[in-house]
Amino acid sequence: MKRILTWTGLILVLVAVGVITGCAVSNGGGSGTHAMKEQVVVGTGTWKVIGVERVKQTTSGAKASGEFVFINMQLKNISNEAANLTGVEIELVDEDNNTYNFDSQQNSSFLTSMGKDSLIKGRVEPGETVSGWVAFDVSTDAHGIKLKVRDLDITSSKSALIDLKI
Repeated sequence: MKRILTWTGLILVLVAVGVITGCAVSNGGGSGTHAMKEQVVVGTGTWKVIGVERVKQTTSGAKASGEFVFINMQLKNISNEAANLTGVEIELVDEDNNTYNFDSQQNSSFLTSMGKDSLIKGRVEPGETVSGWVAFDVSTDAHGIKLKVRDLDITSSKSALIDLKI
């Protein structure tokens, strides 16, 4: 009985620490949408959106056909194999189900014009965490935008949605 109470107490302490520090880990691939700053596990990767900026024009004068959405995020490779991060693992989806695919050439020029480092750096080793920004050009009337993140394993169909609150 004492052992059960000890384990119950330990579990309660861990849950309380998680709530107080704001740490959350969710297993992606299920139904529902995840929140920004939540760690979302999707197959072999753990994704976390740190922040979002939406602007019509960059400080260097680069103009979007609609508006720029800049997303600051982290990705951890939780598999035992290296993965190649190319950008096909992410896309935006708005409330009308319009999708905005990642464009590596646009991403590079948009981020350079804003002085931001890109998340897309190619090879991600097992256990490695990479962080940086991705950029999308979205319609000015796009609302309810969510980031769709996919498993780093290109043979997997696992994905999750993260609400960007824009």
